[in-house]
Amino acid sequence: MKITSKDIILDTDERIRMQSEPVQLPLSNEDRELLQAMLDYVRNSQDDEIAEAEGLQTGRWYCSCTSWCFKTNDCGCDSL
Repeated sequence: MKITSKDIILDTDERIRMQSEPVQLPLSNEDRELLQAMLDYVRNSQDDEIAEAEGLQTGRWYCSCTSWCFKTNDCGCDSL
């Protein structure tokens, strides 16, 4: 399984604010593969060469100031 930028929903998509389904533990093989694909996407998006070659958007995360931060920490906070 491989995740591309086309698979990522934007924060403006209403689905991002929906409550998630509970995850059964232990993880199924399908869920384990999906989680690994998500992690691979984030790691690859942080590598400039891979990100450019595969057309990946930079992985993002929330910092404690709740602003979107990129790997350059452009929100200006010092929580990262």
